[in-house]
Amino acid sequence: MPARITLLRILWATLPITSGPAFGAQISGYSPAVKIVVSIWALSIWLLGMASIALPRPIGLTGIRASSSIVLPLAIWTIFTNQPDLAPAIIAVVATAAAFALASSSEIASWCVEGSAYGDESRFPLKTPPSLLVTLVPLSIAFAAAGTLVGPVLIAQRNWIAGVLALALGAPLTYASVRSLHLLSKRFAVVVPAGFVISDPMTLSDPILFVREHIVVLEQMPSGARVEGALDLRLGAASASLLLRLDDVAPLTTRKRGTAVQTPAQQVLFSPRDREALIARCAERRIRVA
Repeated sequence: MPARITLLRILWATLPITSGPAFGAQISGYSPAVKIVVSIWALSIWLLGMASIALPRPIGLTGIRASSSIVLPLAIWTIFTNQPDLAPAIIAVVATAAAFALASSSEIASWCVEGSAYGDESRFPLKTPPSLLVTLVPLSIAFAAAGTLVGPVLIAQRNWIAGVLALALGAPLTYASVRSLHLLSKRFAVVVPAGFVISDPMTLSDPILFVREHIVVLEQMPSGARVEGALDLRLGAASASLLLRLDDVAPLTTRKRGTAVQTPAQQVLFSPRDREALIARCAERRIRVA
């Protein structure tokens, strides 16, 4: 088991101790009903993280990414409380920031993606495009958090109509947000006995197998490099790219605005999070690399 997984589990398990006092002080001025609702919600986020860390699967990766991205802003929020002693808030920020950094690491992503591998195959997560990291990801997490919290808080305040409406809107909003986040966890390359697979539901309609005998070379590319005529699956994540060259045109089907489009290609660009590990594994499988 990766050392970072163990450290993340320890950090997450101790969050009620390191972050609980600051969070409790921040909501102390609310009504009893609201405090109960917010406390249950925060406990649910923590339990989601605990369950996700124990589940080395893409869904576990989505869970720990989402929960760690929620608790960090909550800890930062506690700094703005009226309590005279900022020490609990600072401890909370440090603990949640460390958990967030570990949850965002390549090692955690690889552990979760590899946990879903079948038989004699190796899975390698693809990079999350920077444009999505500053748009889709934070917005999805904010919508998921608001969709699960606003309705119950309004009901706790006896704003019945607004609360019911918020719940009705929050459920589909949360589902759509989590689904969008989970698509990022399902983007990976797979080295299999027969060759090489790219599974990316954001760019491809179905995973595609590139048979070893038809792979000319798997080539490292400079950051930001573009290849004329190549199918680019990087979505803007151009650093540490790989170019897959084939001896013939492959019948690929890409996704463009939710529509399947036939996109035959003989060269494919993609960006794994751990390029060196992927290249080494391909070399072991007798896939030509450069």
